[in-house]
Amino acid sequence: MSAFSCLEPSYHTFLHLRSTFVYSHLLLSTFSPTRGYSEADDEATP
Repeated sequence: MSAFSCLEPSYHTFLHLRSTFVYSHLLLSTFSPTRGYSEADDEATP
């Protein structure tokens, strides 16, 4: 039980970092589609 209590803070930190990464990835994915589509159009045009 003591080992689990020692590992618990790092586990919560891991969950916090993961949720922050997922949230920032979702924000980037919502803001970047226009840039992604423009890059695809530039590649499609000869």
